[in-house]
Amino acid sequence: MVHPKITQLFDFILYATLNLLFMKKISISLLTLLFFIVTFYSCKKNQNDDVIITDTNKTMQPVIDAFKEKYKTGSFSETRILNLPGKGFWADNNGVQVTRASRALEKSTRNYSTTMLSACPDPGEDYPSQSIYSVLRELTCEQGYRIEVKYDLILAYTPQLTNSSLVPSFGRVWLFNSAGAKIWPTITPTPKHNVTSIVSVGSAGTDPNGLPLTKYRITFKTDYIPEAIFDMSSSMQSYLFTYTDCPEYPTVVCPFSTQQSAITSQQNAFPCERIDKVYWNPSSGIGASVAGVNTLSNSCYPFGYVFPQKHEIEIYRNSSWESIQLWRWKATIPPPPADPKEYSSHYMTNFDSWYIRMAGYESGGTGTISDGYYQIRYRNRQDFGSGGPCSTQPAGTWVIETWYLSI
Repeated sequence: MVHPKITQLFDFILYATLNLLFMKKISISLLTLLFFIVTFYSCKKNQNDDVIITDTNKTMQPVIDAFKEKYKTGSFSETRILNLPGKGFWADNNGVQVTRASRALEKSTRNYSTTMLSACPDPGEDYPSQSIYSVLRELTCEQGYRIEVKYDLILAYTPQLTNSSLVPSFGRVWLFNSAGAKIWPTITPTPKHNVTSIVSVGSAGTDPNGLPLTKYRITFKTDYIPEAIFDMSSSMQSYLFTYTDCPEYPTVVCPFSTQQSAITSQQNAFPCERIDKVYWNPSSGIGASVAGVNTLSNSCYPFGYVFPQKHEIEIYRNSSWESIQLWRWKATIPPPPADPKEYSSHYMTNFDSWYIRMAGYESGGTGTISDGYYQIRYRNRQDFGSGGPCSTQPAGTWVIETWYLSI
């Protein structure tokens, strides 16, 4: 993003050049150089996707307009942190479970090195530990719903996005109505949705064989589901099939299970059972900005949806989580020397938009931060009604994202 003052500088250069040329006081070679500089600047400016916002009028409307432009696709999303535990099993390339007996037979017919064997725990002694960490529901106008599922797997080996033949790991989702009948998908076999992300989230001790364990977060997302079908559902189940670097049993499977069934739409009326999306714009010429879930009138929402009254937002810096510091122009700008700004900390309502207090523009005061990447976490807050007073449950539940913030 190019700062507005640099824009003014280049405009001045262009104006001065044309005047000098008119008075014949500039050479053709120097004119060519200046033309190249201005052209390069213009191309760089056009390649930038950020919306430059100036504060000449001292209103928040330009910020709201910028958010509507950035999120003009009109998709809406909410997340539930579930941590639903379940069991997985090791399998061959066809998803058939590997048992101690089948492993012994495989070892007798194939030649494995000691190193290869040590990487693979005994399936009779050790099972993959897995849980459904979260389910995200996304609604796009005139398209339908998509479901994103994140699994946490604790493994002694490394899950892979694809196998050696570039066949992708995948997930599946079933939807059920209130009578327990499966209503989506209706085709056989169940569609596969490629795994899009595998991230290590830390050490998890050792397994019974003494091998180090690591927790991995594995993500996949469905194709669009018709809105009419999704609205008839009351619960969902998911399935994960991921390749690994273990030569003896090259996949791990997390099967469909009633123990890991999750609700699909009943949380519409209860904000503390979910976390609604907080929108953000990394830079604007004044500072990074945030907006509540109900700020964008171009988004579509589920029928009967109850918005959270507030979002709680925190930023991680100085080795701890702290309240984020916000500011915005007052609705009516008072005459000097009164402060034309108002401030907030930690909370914002679902229909508000604010600037984040950034060093270099909103200088001084508590909570100003420099340009850079920061971990941000947020959740819903309900002061009264629809289950309130409460914050998103269970306690300590947040959505954590990484944002780049700059003026």
